[in-house]
Amino acid sequence: VVAAGGFFIAQRRNAVTSTKPMSLAIVPFTAPPDQAYAGEGLADSLFRTLANVDGLNVRSHKTAIAQNATAATIGAEHLLRGSLRAEGANSIVVAEIVDLCNGRQLWHRGYSGAADDLLGIERRLSSDVEQFVRRATGATETRSTEHRATTVDAEAYREYLRGRHHWNKFTIAGFETALEHFRKSIDLDPTYALAYAGMADAYAMLGYHGDAPAEVMPKARAAAQRAIELDPLMGEGYTSLGIVLMMHDWKWAEGEAALRKGVALNPRYASAHHAYAVYLGLVGRSDEALREIARATELDPLSLVISLDQAWIHYSRDEIDQAIEILGKAVRYDANAPLPRYELAWDLDHAGRYAEAIDSYEAGLRIEGKDTSPMTLLRNALRDGGETAYLRQRLALAEAAGAPHTTLAAIFVQLHDNDAAMEHLERAYELRERDVMYLKTSPTYAALRKDPRFQALLQKIGFPN
Repeated sequence: VVAAGGFFIAQRRNAVTSTKPMSLAIVPFTAPPDQAYAGEGLADSLFRTLANVDGLNVRSHKTAIAQNATAATIGAEHLLRGSLRAEGANSIVVAEIVDLCNGRQLWHRGYSGAADDLLGIERRLSSDVEQFVRRATGATETRSTEHRATTVDAEAYREYLRGRHHWNKFTIAGFETALEHFRKSIDLDPTYALAYAGMADAYAMLGYHGDAPAEVMPKARAAAQRAIELDPLMGEGYTSLGIVLMMHDWKWAEGEAALRKGVALNPRYASAHHAYAVYLGLVGRSDEALREIARATELDPLSLVISLDQAWIHYSRDEIDQAIEILGKAVRYDANAPLPRYELAWDLDHAGRYAEAIDSYEAGLRIEGKDTSPMTLLRNALRDGGETAYLRQRLALAEAAGAPHTTLAAIFVQLHDNDAAMEHLERAYELRERDVMYLKTSPTYAALRKDPRFQALLQKIGFPN
């Protein structure tokens, strides 16, 4: 595991059992909008440092939480939080650790440094917090893990943090902006392994959510491989590589090996458990997938993306009610996020709850400021002609919008036209569409499972038995 900022090289040590276990949640430090990336980066760096303290159960929250948060709501008895602000040419950082069970402040400290030396402030803060936690838990050694330096370039570090900040927005625009910052970080320090892992993640998500996977996925693979070359003991690189291997290359055995190594090297990295859970769900090992996604949720309880894939794993098990319940909570948690509304619409549609599906999809469109008139057409079709008219109208809209062949195939399955569905799935395979990876376990295509053509297609994709 590589500490963000790379301040030292820690040797492998033997773990010492703590006599006073402690649970600690870390949230992004509050900061002005133009410094939000730095507030997130301080929290992330603290997490990396503390993840290896024996006796400490630490988890990271990617989003801020309410001031009245309780141990039950964040899954930890203690909370580490702070603030960052500019004061002239300096940056001022204040941090505290609070006992959520009684509201008592256990530790508090302030730091000041040059505005362009966030790296130095982060190093002092991490060291002080680590010393306090070691005293509180009685730990004297780290868990069995090893660190290698990544960067000592303050501006490369800032660019990396800016990249992660935009990546965490989880939008196409966010991924594109993140990519620009990761490139700048690498230009400043070509040996910065974390920046290459960030670049791989940005390319991979652009490949998954964008229109040109054949163009960007090889770039994601190359960036992940470079991260591993620069630091073979950093879990993030293996996780990034495993995502590309399963999502685009369909090299399932190699993908699992990379994802497992990512988890082993950084067992407190929520994204590593998340990615491995997705892999397990795709290949049909759903019991393991549920356990792995539960671990990811434990490490990052408020992650929207993790909750969406938790819902998807239940959907893949044909546990539609559970999936809809999880997505409903995600919608209520972040009323301004369109993605959970789109996911909810898909599941409601599969459950035959078409009117609710239209409402959910329309809400997502409104959030994004997009045209909602197609939803009126769907409502009218459902009202006037029932299910079949609704599905045919949906098909017409999807075809007009140039929807993926996997989406068209799903609608043809609902219309009981398996021949047309198979034609579109074959075309999706030829084009290497992203959703082909869901074919093995998605209940969307359950009606095709006994079709020899469908089984032959699964064999071509190379899914493990």
